Amino acid sequence: MRDSVPSVPAGPAAVVWNARLRAGDWAPPLACFLLGEAVIAAASIHAGYGFPGPGDLRRGDAHNYLSIARHGYVLYSCTTHCPAGVPTGWEGNTAWFPLYSLLLAPFVHAGLPAGPVGAVVSAACLLGVLTLLWRGFLREQRAVAGVTALATAAVFPGAVYFYAIFPLSLLALTTVAAVYFARRDAWLPAGVCAALGAASYELGSIVPAVIGLWCLVLGSGTFRARALRAGAIWVAGLAVPGSIIAADRLMTGRWDAFLEVQAHFRSGLQDPLVALGSAKASTLGYFHDPTRISLAPSVQMIFVTTLVAAGLVVAALGRLDYDRPIAVLVGATWLFPFLAGAAFSFYRAEAALLPVVLLTRRLPALLQAVFLAVAVAIAFMVAVLFFERQIV
Repeated sequence: MRDSVPSVPAGPAAVVWNARLRAGDWAPPLACFLLGEAVIAAASIHAGYGFPGPGDLRRGDAHNYLSIARHGYVLYSCTTHCPAGVPTGWEGNTAWFPLYSLLLAPFVHAGLPAGPVGAVVSAACLLGVLTLLWRGFLREQRAVAGVTALATAAVFPGAVYFYAIFPLSLLALTTVAAVYFARRDAWLPAGVCAALGAASYELGSIVPAVIGLWCLVLGSGTFRARALRAGAIWVAGLAVPGSIIAADRLMTGRWDAFLEVQAHFRSGLQDPLVALGSAKASTLGYFHDPTRISLAPSVQMIFVTTLVAAGLVVAALGRLDYDRPIAVLVGATWLFPFLAGAAFSFYRAEAALLPVVLLTRRLPALLQAVFLAVAVAIAFMVAVLFFERQIV
């Protein structure tokens, strides 16, 4: 009886055969990336800007990341005649994390325009995230479920910040990479990726803490070996703020430059229920009058909270050990901006919750499809507000 395994073509036909196999690796991430680009472009066109260029993707804090890439950290005192909306006191870019700017700096100092470089780096990081999600996690699912989860990642709430000149796609890439390596018990690259996440955005400081805990509880080897690896990951995470403080001291002459600028945005611990209650009321107002697109950030908050809750239920009921540390990471990332209050813009920080798709991918296909449709609508509305400068 003959073997039922199909024969592999030889010669030129083998090239076509191998290309078809490889297409399964790169085609879904590229298609989902283009879906996200189409949603963002549609929002820009709707807002009257046409296809978005680098200038359209530069809003709010983008100028801080670009100034760090050009000049490093700077600090100055504003006492009188401050720019509109700027409080008196210490001002500058010392409160922004450096990794994204460090990636831009070589190109900027080589004479390339900073805006286009930032847009390309952001897009490349997002494409990397989608590729890693697909090849490392979602390809294991049934085709429809995997592609649906991947598409949801490409248009995740706050998606415009993945394509804009912000470090959110870089944070997503380092976070997913850390989870990818941790799942495979490769703690050295997992720790490096976690530390890079901590250097990319303030919410990234959660990643080394969770990856270290993951290593300690679920890693292989003796308890002593796990503890040593976990401690190294935690130390690497703690070294990031220390290096920022040292860079501030070197460039501005002050050890407290980071805290001085952060003081303008901090408001102390907040009650998460207050923000959620306000968002719920605004969301109900949007359902009553869907033309009020300005309420989209509140709708996004409620939707993201629903996604997180669904993901936590999946992790609690599931049998996979690595779902639980992902749930801890997602839950902590969701909660932190609520506690920090005015230090974060929710509609932007919620993009950091993209790893929740690693949990919601186990939901029924119909529910995933509903989540994808809602994500597309919210991504479009929030992007319109971004291009119209109603949010930054």
